[in-house]
Amino acid sequence: MLALTLTHQQAQMLLWGKMAALGLALLAGGVCWRRGKRKVAGGSMALAVVAALSFLQPVRIQRPRLCIANLKEIDGAVQQWALESKKAATDTYSLSDPQLLAYMRGSTLPVCWQGGRYTAGTNVGDVPKCSLAAKGHTL
Repeated sequence: MLALTLTHQQAQMLLWGKMAALGLALLAGGVCWRRGKRKVAGGSMALAVVAALSFLQPVRIQRPRLCIANLKEIDGAVQQWALESKKAATDTYSLSDPQLLAYMRGSTLPVCWQGGRYTAGTNVGDVPKCSLAAKGHTL
């Protein structure tokens, strides 16, 4: 038995390539399905495949948005905590502070989808940061 190991990105590209090849074959009219007594041409099916491809943007474009959303949630919680705790913009904070965590969803610090670590800004007026800022994980 042959075992094949693919990374997540390789599996995506393989799936993306197969869907694109199916869409091209359908557009060319090379694939037809028999349904009852009439043939359903590949044209309408090709439209469905092309529409699906347009909705399935590559994950590498969408996923940094998840980290940015987490950073916005952290920043909003910090600002709310600072306002209610009467903190100045120059005061420092810690992301492990239980009083601050109470302002976040589930009272826990969000997790970066790619394994990055969130760190507090230099003060309340500064935005939090992800260790993967070079990959677009920034506010």
